Amino acid sequence: MVEHSKIVKLLAYTCGVLLIPAFLGGAVAIPYIMLTNDVKYELWPLVFLTFLSIGIAIYFIRNFYLLVRFIGTINHKFEFDENGITMLRDSQAFHLKWEALKRSKEYKDCQIFCLVDESGKHLISVWEYASNYSYFREMAKEKLGI
Repeated sequence: MVEHSKIVKLLAYTCGVLLIPAFLGGAVAIPYIMLTNDVKYELWPLVFLTFLSIGIAIYFIRNFYLLVRFIGTINHKFEFDENGITMLRDSQAFHLKWEALKRSKEYKDCQIFCLVDESGKHLISVWEYASNYSYFREMAKEKLGI
């Protein structure tokens, strides 16, 4: 069974409370500071800072999206075996074969693995601190090549 413990959930919610405003604020702060600053920039530093701020904003927005998606599925859990996974959600269970999870993706910089079905629907995000995560990742790497 892969699930997040109470302490991991508490840690995730704490990170959410701290990081969500940071991600949103960071995505807006750098362009705002550049636009409201009275300092006259030369062309190339201005171009560089513009691309840097756009890159940072995109990174913050991506991490915000991943964090919100993770927190939305933090209470879900699943079991896995050679045939696939069995999702346990709201006292209901459904089985998916490994082949149906080929669109799943790992985000190493966020320490999150997202299970996505063949239609592109996000099923669950698993933080690497979940119970049995390392065994699950070994099997997912073997079965999905991820």
